[in-house]
Amino acid sequence: MIYLIRHGETDWNKAGRLQGHTDIELNEIGLKQAKLASQDIKKYNIKHIYTSNLLRAVKTAQIVNNDLGLDIKLDVRLKETKFGDFEGRLASEITPQQWQDFNENPKNFKAENWHDLYIRVKSFYEEVKEQAGTLIVTHAGTARMLLYVADNDEFNQAEFSRLFKENKKIANCEVIKIK
Repeated sequence: MIYLIRHGETDWNKAGRLQGHTDIELNEIGLKQAKLASQDIKKYNIKHIYTSNLLRAVKTAQIVNNDLGLDIKLDVRLKETKFGDFEGRLASEITPQQWQDFNENPKNFKAENWHDLYIRVKSFYEEVKEQAGTLIVTHAGTARMLLYVADNDEFNQAEFSRLFKENKKIANCEVIKIK
C-alpha cells in the first residue's frame, strides 16, 4: 500500500496564497497537524518515507517519522507545481480569465505546465509503486497528480483539468491511500 500525506499548514495556506516552489515553513497549526498525523500513520506498516525537498514537507515528514525512525528520502520530483508569477498571490484575487491564460500558457507566467508535472510525478511513481508500506509527503497539486498518475497511463490535459476542478480539496496532513 502507498500512502500520501499533504504537508501541514503554513501561514500562506491559511491566507490562501499560492506557494508553489516558494519555501515556506509550517506554522504552529501545521506543526500540531503533523503531530496528529504521526499518530494516524502508526496504524499503517510504513517502511519507506519519501518527501518533497521543500521545508513544509520535510518538517512534516520529520514529525511523522519521529516514532517510526526511518530514513527519509528527499525527492525533488515531489515538489509542488511551480506557479511562477502567481506564487505569493492570493488565489481569490486571480480571475477565471487569468487562470485560463495560466493553464493555456504557463511559460508566460514562468510556471510549470501540467504535462511537465505529470512527467516528473510519473517517473517517481514508477519507481515506488511496487514498494509496500510507502509514505509520500508532498503538496496538494502534486498529490492530485500522483492520484491521477496511479489511475492513468497517459496524460490528458482536459481530463486532468476536469478532475482537478471536481476533486475535493486535500486538507493539510490528510492521509490518502493510493493502492
